[in-house]
Amino acid sequence: MIEEKRFEELVKQYQKMIYYHIKHLNITKNQEEYHQIGLIALWNASKTYDNSKGTFSTYLYKCIRGQLLNEMNKQIRRQEHEELREHHNDVIMEDDPIKEMLNEQIVRSYSHILSPMQQKWLIGYCIEKKTPSEIAESEKVSAASVKSWRREALKKIKALPDESQV
Repeated sequence: MIEEKRFEELVKQYQKMIYYHIKHLNITKNQEEYHQIGLIALWNASKTYDNSKGTFSTYLYKCIRGQLLNEMNKQIRRQEHEELREHHNDVIMEDDPIKEMLNEQIVRSYSHILSPMQQKWLIGYCIEKKTPSEIAESEKVSAASVKSWRREALKKIKALPDESQV
């Protein structure tokens, strides 16, 4: 374990490694936030390092990269969730039955590009207002499977040309 008083020295020594990962992972937004995550990874690595298992720099390399990738995945999931919620809120207006009927038609209009499982997720989520867990229970599959259907369905829907630009 590395002593706490040496942390500032470690920051000076391994700062470039943090920036290296930020650059090579093509992180362009929130770079300061990712830099902080890199520093936290450095701190954690300094606390958990076991010199009998290899060099510190190799261990740190994996720690920083792993933490940055974890955060990137969290940000992607959070963004997908927000986009879906925004799309869902735009499409479904519960107070007006005519709008609700039209919104159901819009949701069903995506069915031609989606697999049967992806359609089940879309209808279950947007029309029946079920959570992924509820859809998984009704389809007798895991919640992870439903989330996979969602991820792939969103990719296909996002890939469609915007009709307002045509």
